[in-house]
Amino acid sequence: MIKIVAAHIEEVRGIRKLDIRLDQATFAISGPNGSGKSGVIDAIEFALTGQIGRLTGPGTKDLSVSEHGPHVDKVKFPDAAFVKLEVYFPSLKKAASITRQVSAPKKPVITPKDPAIKAAFDEIASHPEITLSRREILRLILVEPTKRSDEIQTILKLDAVGQTRGALNTAHNRLQTALKATEGQALSSRDTLARHLNIGEFRPEEILTSVNARRQTLNLPEIAKLAADTKLDQGLSEPGKDPDFNKQAVLRDLNAV
Repeated sequence: MIKIVAAHIEEVRGIRKLDIRLDQATFAISGPNGSGKSGVIDAIEFALTGQIGRLTGPGTKDLSVSEHGPHVDKVKFPDAAFVKLEVYFPSLKKAASITRQVSAPKKPVITPKDPAIKAAFDEIASHPEITLSRREILRLILVEPTKRSDEIQTILKLDAVGQTRGALNTAHNRLQTALKATEGQALSSRDTLARHLNIGEFRPEEILTSVNARRQTLNLPEIAKLAADTKLDQGLSEPGKDPDFNKQAVLRDLNAV
């Protein structure tokens, strides 16, 4: 949870300059049409998330914050449009401030530079559904009952969650297919190696016994332990070193065969 202590708004939406002192209290904004009530909510939402919900979604053609966030007289000077919030985090028992300019919505200035405070602001920014516009509320009231659940998903930005979930499911299915193919290839390679080594069970002890017998034929030192990175042909192709040919050992092997 976050509580707003004070807000300073300059050149945002229909507000030229405004200071509000809230002192962590619950508040309501009232006034005649066009007095800037929605502008205050837009400014607070922008300071916390870098977005203005009323400029996005169906019917808005996804208006740009950089073009439609500043006051109409400051459209060409977005640097002049900014919001500063002084807030308090009860769970952290810490006060902080965040300042966000319309010209750089993704680069807020947060003080103090406390990792816990930054993480808390990041959490809020990742949930832009913290505010509802009058348009969204009216649409929810007027929508057909059968479509109300879809409207709630849109309001809570759950449609984006659904898209992410679909992408993750697709990636999961692809990885599962690749895993099955890899497992099949590994099993086939394992059976081929077992037949080549003439072993009954695919165990490290049997593999080492069979491999070391062949290495002894080539006059190569035995491998003491089988690990994932063990090279069974280690020493066979070392540059400048030709293994001595053990004729007697080979003759014994041939006789045994």
